[in-house]
Amino acid sequence: MLGDEVLIGQTVLEKLDLVADRQGRGILPNPAHPDQPVTKVK
Repeated sequence: MLGDEVLIGQTVLEKLDLVADRQGRGILPNPAHPDQPVTKVK
């Protein structure tokens, strides 16, 4: 267990259009936009 340390923030997840999968304990593409992120990195 990693404790209370945050490894990635909500803002980063939103910018990359990713969602946290609590059951699978991972990060997945947002099902509402599976093909591309909302924000593009330049």
